[in-house]
Parts: sequence; structure tokens; C-alpha cells
Amino acid sequence: MFLVSSVLKSVLSWLFSEKNRTYDYTGLSAESDYIFEPTEDANSAYITSTRDLPKSGDLLVLPARDGPVCYRILQLDTYNDSPDLWTAQLERVTES
Repeated sequence: MFLVSSVLKSVLSWLFSEKNRTYDYTGLSAESDYIFEPTEDANSAYITSTRDLPKSGDLLVLPARDGPVCYRILQLDTYNDSPDLWTAQLERVTES
């Protein structure tokens, strides 16, 4: 009985947990789909877009000269006067 309860609890937790999503922007246009603003520190940046609304913790894969770069969304803000427009603070994800 304990094993079944434990397995059921694990399955339910997995089904209802919110997972972070990954958005691939490598095929999009930086001129028309989003505005990417790197900071002086190469490990952070800002992005503004009207694409699908991500959430904090989600990942964005963006094109770069040396190949795709992955960023995690640290903070996300939307605009009251334009609900489909959002801006986010990003942190570069480095491989461990």
C-alpha cells in the first residue's frame, strides 16, 4: 500500500508541477520579432517582444555570432497599455 501511495503521489506531483519552458528565437528576426539589449556584462541582457508570453525561470535560446546562446528569464514585466508587449531581464546560462 505504501509503495502505491508513494508512486501515485510522485505521478500527481509530476503532472501538476509547473515546468519551465524553452523558447527558441534562433529563427526569428531581431529587427521585427524582438529587441535584444546586451548589458556591459556579457552575462546579462534585456529583451522586449510581442511573441508568446514566457514566465520567470523560462529559457530563451537566442542567435549569436558563435552559435545559439541560452538565457534564463529573471524578471518579466508587461505593459498595461499594450498587454501583448513584454520585457524581461535575462541571465546567460552557462554549462556546468
